[in-house]
Amino acid sequence: MYISSISNSSSASSIQSLNQILAAQEQAKLRLQATEKQSSTVQTQDSAEFSPEALQASRNLKISPLDGLVSDGTITQDQEDAIKEAFESAMKSQVNTTTETDPLASLVSDGTISQDQADSIKDALDSARPSQSRPAPPNPLDSLVTDGTISQDQEEAIKEAIESAMKSQASTTTKTDPLASLVSNGIITQDQGNIIQTTFATARQAYQRQA
Repeated sequence: MYISSISNSSSASSIQSLNQILAAQEQAKLRLQATEKQSSTVQTQDSAEFSPEALQASRNLKISPLDGLVSDGTITQDQEDAIKEAFESAMKSQVNTTTETDPLASLVSDGTISQDQADSIKDALDSARPSQSRPAPPNPLDSLVTDGTISQDQEEAIKEAIESAMKSQASTTTKTDPLASLVSNGIITQDQGNIIQTTFATARQAYQRQA
């Protein structure tokens, strides 16, 4: 199938595919930066802020991280029950106040658990908290550069052409095929255009499955 014969619908899909992936990469980058900033802040605070949050997240897991600590003998079943009650109580109290409390510190103070057990619990709950940064989807054009299908300069030209087409289509109903234009002016060959078209379609399907 030649690029020049690609329907307007296919052309729009090609443009949208790369645009979605580029946008997702940028969003993932911003989420990663926000997560790194949050992690840096959490490291300077006591466990009060993140531990209840981690316990809440762990409820969505099939196996609670606290169950694992019971299984390996780090804590007893009675201690697990006491820890859950303490965290739930702390979460309820924090709904109506900005004052942070550390339920683990209280359990250590009253002798329910030891400091070593508290440290193990913090590590387990923090590890169980779902990652807030969804990995950025790979740029399909990068793989074509890696395998030698297109050059780095061609990749940049393709990105610019597609981004330009996206902008122009935002203000008009006329559909343009940036790949066909790149073939026409000799930036890429017809075979490269066909491979890029197929790669975009595959990448779009993979991205939609992950969404």
